[in-house]
Amino acid sequence: MLYSNKGDEYMKPTIENPKVFISYAWGDPEYQERVLAFATDLMSDGIDVLFDKWSLKEGNDTHFYMEKCVNDPTVTNVILLLDPLYEQKSNSRTGGVGEETQIISPEIYNKVEQEKFLPVVFKRNNDGSIPKPHFLKGLLHFDLSIPDKYSDEYKRLVKRLNGIEIIKKPELGNTPSWVFEESIATSEDLLKLESIKSNKNTISQKDDFIELLDKLKIRIVDYSLSDDDPLKWYESLQTFRDKFLLILKYSHSIPESTIVVCDFLESLRNALKHESIYGNSYKLTLIHELFIYTIAFYLKQKDYSAVKTIFNNPFIIDYEEEHSFKAFYHYNQSLEIAKSQKDEKRYRSGTAQIFMDNINLDFCSKREFCFADELCYNYTMINDLNFWFPITYIYDGGDEALIRHFSKRLISKTWAEKVSDMFGFNNLNDFNNAVDQLIEKCKNDYSYRTGYSGAFNQAPLITDYINIDEIGTM
Repeated sequence: MLYSNKGDEYMKPTIENPKVFISYAWGDPEYQERVLAFATDLMSDGIDVLFDKWSLKEGNDTHFYMEKCVNDPTVTNVILLLDPLYEQKSNSRTGGVGEETQIISPEIYNKVEQEKFLPVVFKRNNDGSIPKPHFLKGLLHFDLSIPDKYSDEYKRLVKRLNGIEIIKKPELGNTPSWVFEESIATSEDLLKLESIKSNKNTISQKDDFIELLDKLKIRIVDYSLSDDDPLKWYESLQTFRDKFLLILKYSHSIPESTIVVCDFLESLRNALKHESIYGNSYKLTLIHELFIYTIAFYLKQKDYSAVKTIFNNPFIIDYEEEHSFKAFYHYNQSLEIAKSQKDEKRYRSGTAQIFMDNINLDFCSKREFCFADELCYNYTMINDLNFWFPITYIYDGGDEALIRHFSKRLISKTWAEKVSDMFGFNNLNDFNNAVDQLIEKCKNDYSYRTGYSGAFNQAPLITDYINIDEIGTM
C-alpha cells in the first residue's frame, strides 16, 4: 500500500486496475530471466502485465499480438525496456522490436498526448550511456539500470503506473509582498557593479565604488518619512540596507575597500548627527544594523585583516569624545516600544527582534549576525573601551553560538595570535594580559558584566569558554 506525505492518509490511485504491455528485446538467456523477474514483480504489486512469455503460445501470430497489445484500450501503459539491443533493433527496424517500433512510433508522434508509453532504461551501453532509440529521444525515462538506485526507481515506476503523482504540484500561494517593493538597485547601479568586478583599472574601480556609496548616503540622508508608524518607517529603510549589502559584496574587488567602507559609515553618521531631526533616530538605528552586517561580512569571508582595520579605525564623529566604532551603536526607544506594542509581547529588545525578523539571509545567517554583534562587545571589553552592548546575543543559538567555537579555538597559538592582532594588540602576551585584566575586573565588580535583566545568560565573553592559561598553548 502506498502512503502520502500527509500523516497516515492513504494516497488514492487515479488509475484503477493498471494494465501494462512490456516491449523488450530478446537478448541472452540471463537478460530474459531478468525481464521475466521484473514482469513477475509488477504482477505481485498489483499491475496486470501482458508479457509474451506467458501470453504467446506456439502458432500465435507475434505481429498481431504486439499490435493488439499496443492498441488495446484496457492497456493503461506500454513499458519500453531499453538496452543496447533494443536500441539497435529499433533504429534499424529489425526483429520483433523493429515491428513494435513501427506500431508504437506513430502513436507517440501523432495520435496521443504522450503519457501512455514509458521508456525504462534496463541496461546501459558499455560506456555507461543510455541506449535510447531515435523515436524516444524526446521522452523522459525511468532508470532501472543502477543497482543502488533500483528500489527507489522501481517504486517511482509503480506509483506512475497507478496514476499517482510522483512529485505533487504544490498549491498556488499568494503573491509575496517583496514583489511590490522598490528594487534595491537600478540597472545602472548593477551595470556599474559588474564593471567594477571586471575592471582591471584599480583607480577606476575604487572611484566607481566610492560613487555608489556616496549616492547611497545621499539617498539615506534625504529620505523623508512617509508613515507615522515607527515600524513601517524603519521597514522602509530596509531597501537602503539591502543596497548597501549588495555593494559590500563587491568590496573584495576594490583596493583599500575597507577604508572606503569605514569612510562611508563615518560620513553617514556625521550627516545624521542631529538626532532631534524627525526620522534621524531611525536612520541611526539603520547605521547600527549596517555596522553589524559589515563585521559579519568580513568574518564570514575570514578577512580578519579587514575586521582589524574596522575595529581599530579612528572614527571621527562630531561631538563624540571617544573615536571608536561605539559611535555607531544607537538605542531607539520609540522603536523598542512600537515593536512590543504591535506584537503584544515584552521583548528584551524590540530592535534586536526587528533585526532578527528581517535578517537578510542571502547575506548572512542569524548566528553570523549575532556573532558579529558579540565580537564587537568582546573587543570593547578587552580593550577597556566604552562597551558595545550586543543586543542580539539572546538569539545566538546558545550551545551552537559561533562565539563559543571562536573562543575555544584560542587554545591554538596560531589562532590566538591572529585574534590578538585583529583586536589591535602587538603580540599574544599583551592580548593575554588584557584578557587577564578583564577577568579580574569581572571578579571584583560583578556589575562590570552586562546582560538583559531577567535573562538566563549574560552577554558572552570569550573567557566564558576558555581559561586564560589555555590561550595559545597548543
